[in-house]
Amino acid sequence: MSSKGVLIDCSRFRAGGQALRTTVSLSAATGIPVRLANIRVKAKIPGIQSSHLAAIQAVGIACSGKAAGAAVGSTEMYFEPGPLKAGDVRLSVPNSGAVTPVLLAVALPLMMADGPSRAGFLGSTHLPGKPTSDSILTNWVPAIRSLGPPVTVKVEKTGFPPAGGGAILALIPGGARFKPLDLKVRDNLRSIRGRVYVSKLDAEFTELVAREARRGLRRAGVAVRVDIVERRSKSPGCCLHVEALFYNETRVGFSSLGGGKRTAERIARDAVNGLFEWLDSGAGVPGREADQLLLPLSFATEPSCFTVSRITHEITDCAKVIPRFLPTKIEIEGQEGHPGEVRIRPSP
Repeated sequence: MSSKGVLIDCSRFRAGGQALRTTVSLSAATGIPVRLANIRVKAKIPGIQSSHLAAIQAVGIACSGKAAGAAVGSTEMYFEPGPLKAGDVRLSVPNSGAVTPVLLAVALPLMMADGPSRAGFLGSTHLPGKPTSDSILTNWVPAIRSLGPPVTVKVEKTGFPPAGGGAILALIPGGARFKPLDLKVRDNLRSIRGRVYVSKLDAEFTELVAREARRGLRRAGVAVRVDIVERRSKSPGCCLHVEALFYNETRVGFSSLGGGKRTAERIARDAVNGLFEWLDSGAGVPGREADQLLLPLSFATEPSCFTVSRITHEITDCAKVIPRFLPTKIEIEGQEGHPGEVRIRPSP
């Protein structure tokens, strides 16, 4: 395996899959080859999994890249990017895997390509532990548009596990020039809107999720509305997505999924608590969304600064990977698990 380029020891990162996707995305965006070692060696099932392989393949299409050793179970691989190219990137994520991490991995290279692209993926739109398609629509898309690129995303079909069958399509203009972000404080909260997306579940259970969400959200002291929305999916499923809407027209959402033995009360509590953790912190950005901003802001024209409701290991992992490819200084003020501030200083 070649020794050219950057060496990333994935055992140094807690979020092994995310470190893998971030590294390959940066390799494509910068044109710097990368060798990844010890990929997910501490995981219960070590090595590259099929969902990670889908992200590698998607990024490879976006840059005519070559991935040596990229196979399910492999703990080492070498990625050599070619020139970025606009066009269509379409994949089915094996085993009904999550479509959103694949989209997030390929988005940066496609935004920096020389023309518009379409990125479409089939799989699960709602998978525990991964960003839901609803979070992509309410959080990621507006955030990226505020930085410059007018991306659009459409959820063509909902897919709950285990069968999946969902579809997401992103329209990504190329030639991105990213603007900096200065978001230390938020505007005033105007209202809260919630939707219970449901497929093939008992109506009484669904109504209980909505009722518990309304009860928990009332302490915000603003108008609250929670609706039930039927979705067609191959498998039964439930997702509560609550959005905070502000007077400056911005909105930020939090999702909680059903499944297994999760009660209606637990589904509602997780989404409501996530929202209030962010609101009560006074931070500009939710902690679990912040790592998605670090990559584009590292290519911005000027320094950026934002506060986060919680410093996560995804943020700290991403901040370790980026300087291996770019002369970017990333400063994180605060302790992991607590509110903090992130400062990104791209190279002049």
